[in-house]
Amino acid sequence: MVLVSRSDSFIRAGFHDPNAVAGTPGGGGGGGGGTFPPDTTLTYVTPPSVPAVPGYLTQVVEPTWGTHLERISNVNLQRNAYARIPAWNCDQTKILLGFSNAPYAYLDGTTYAILRTTSSLVGYATWSNVNPNKLYGTFTGDTNFYSQNPTTDAFTVIRNFAGDGYTEVSLGDGEGTIDDTDTRVVLMTRAAGGTQGAIVYNIATNTIEATRTFGGIRPNNAGITRLGGYVIVSFSADGSTSTTGLWKFNRDFSGGVQLTTTARHGDGALDASGNEIFVTCSPNFISYDMASNTPTTLVANGNAFQNGHVSGRNITRHGWVYASMYDNTGMASHPGYDQVVAIKTDGSGTVEVFGFSNSRSNGYNQSPFAVPSPDGQRVAFGSDWGNGPNTYAYVFSA
Repeated sequence: MVLVSRSDSFIRAGFHDPNAVAGTPGGGGGGGGGTFPPDTTLTYVTPPSVPAVPGYLTQVVEPTWGTHLERISNVNLQRNAYARIPAWNCDQTKILLGFSNAPYAYLDGTTYAILRTTSSLVGYATWSNVNPNKLYGTFTGDTNFYSQNPTTDAFTVIRNFAGDGYTEVSLGDGEGTIDDTDTRVVLMTRAAGGTQGAIVYNIATNTIEATRTFGGIRPNNAGITRLGGYVIVSFSADGSTSTTGLWKFNRDFSGGVQLTTTARHGDGALDASGNEIFVTCSPNFISYDMASNTPTTLVANGNAFQNGHVSGRNITRHGWVYASMYDNTGMASHPGYDQVVAIKTDGSGTVEVFGFSNSRSNGYNQSPFAVPSPDGQRVAFGSDWGNGPNTYAYVFSA
């Protein structure tokens, strides 16, 4: 790959030399030994006029926050898949740009040079948390749970669930999660007659450990928590019934507790002590302790992420979650508008601002879906860059 050189046009557009010293609004706390943006609090900051699209593989400095930004794709919609789906593999040597349509691209995890492109990718492709050369996934209407080798594209059927009475299994309909040790996964299921449900499947022992049915109501998504202790099921409709809102179950599907009647976007994470939590952002940004169900408000109500996404894919950085927003109309004057941030999970309101996404369309495909690297030091996201014709992948770093 040819590294595009920085030109004067980027400086005129409001970008600066990456080696220059830049101030950061709300400075202060130091957020992690120089590898993260400074600690601050969430506020509304007027975004500047959207600058020119950064050159491909050209690192620039974000003009307001002083962080580093790089455009890592050069094909429309070749971008990260979703906030709950890792972009980097577990050792951060590769990035998968696996959104929607082929060609999909594997990048070097540091230089972002294209390693290879492919039209063969397992559905809902999700990186292993322990094997840097393995993906997991399912296909719509299929009864198989697969792994895939990202170097050869070879598929392996881990288990075919047709013999267990299912007509379909799904890795959370694109929002599924695998525990941090690749031991357990929750798969959504469909059985004869249209009965919807979910199972806890132990990958290591090839056993179904628990099952639950929801009648004819299909959850919006379902997943396992980070350490595999709990199951989170999110339904599309709001309400207080057993098939509305957001529910937490023990790993054997006992002890169901409705965490909130409003089920929107969220993800599992670990607090600073390594305890399992689940963090939601709509309508309020709240962390729920999985052992006690205790809620903790992480940032003040009314923030822009009430119409946004949460990611806890920072597997080795405990005590933080990452957030981005998608509603450029309704959230235009709210704290955090257009910002990509890390949020501390202790309830202090501490955030680290990685920068403005410059996303201006409200289209789903153009949503940032910000997702951190496993160490939390970088964040991948997509942006139409001022409602432009192309949505590319970008990476923020401190």
